[in-house]
Amino acid sequence: FDDDGNGVLTADEFINFCQFFALMTYLEDKARQAQEAAMIDEVVREEEDFISRLIEEVRADKSAIEANLNRLPEDVLNAVTSDDFADSCVKKFVDVDSDGNGVLTPDELFP
Repeated sequence: FDDDGNGVLTADEFINFCQFFALMTYLEDKARQAQEAAMIDEVVREEEDFISRLIEEVRADKSAIEANLNRLPEDVLNAVTSDDFADSCVKKFVDVDSDGNGVLTPDELFP
């Protein structure tokens, strides 16, 4: 940045130095952000792959539901395993069982 090689910076040379410093700081920050975004993208892809495999597992074997409930956030897990949730499900079952025969037929589930 010492254009004339005299060992000191003039005001104009210092402006060039500050512009260089600002540009390098900006570019390094952008590179760091891009690297972080790439790492986040990889984590998201891995999580999406895991979720897809889990969905297929549950579709193939409903016993996988109980085996994987612990993956739910604690508040959601507590909600779906509570007596209130079970009572609500039973009430909805009775409401949907339009003929009262104790089972749900496809036409009752999807009227």
